[in-house]
Amino acid sequence: MKLCFNSLLSEAEKTAERNKSEAVNCTFEKKIKEVTANE
Repeated sequence: MKLCFNSLLSEAEKTAERNKSEAVNCTFEKKIKEVTANE
């Protein structure tokens, strides 16, 4: 049971990491668009 819970937890962590990096990429792209629009 504990092993199963640990694997679920690591899957959730992987998903969270992926979502975090996607959010960072999205923010980064928005900043680039703002900078290019300002020039």
